[in-house]
Amino acid sequence: MRLDLLHVKERVAAPTASLIDSLVMWGIQYYPIIILEGILPKKIYGPTLTKIIHEFGAGAFVYYLDISFAQTVKNNDKKSSPFPLATLQKWWLEEDTLGGKERKLA
Repeated sequence: MRLDLLHVKERVAAPTASLIDSLVMWGIQYYPIIILEGILPKKIYGPTLTKIIHEFGAGAFVYYLDISFAQTVKNNDKKSSPFPLATLQKWWLEEDTLGGKERKLA
């Protein structure tokens, strides 16, 4: 959505979090199950994700894929067009969780 629809960089001031919130709130009205998936850094999306989790209450299931940087590099190397190691290091956020609201998957 951020790149293809909004054409913006990933920044706090970008409208991406607001669009995600609007789409999820719209979806609640029409669908019994909503899946929000992505790499969503806490410093940008944390408040929006926390709000969405609150809206769903006990019906919210939040997961964090907890894999090491070494495994991320291995997975990246399997891609037909892997990202440079320096780029992965720049993007990497260790334990970027919402603070206990998610189930960790290894």
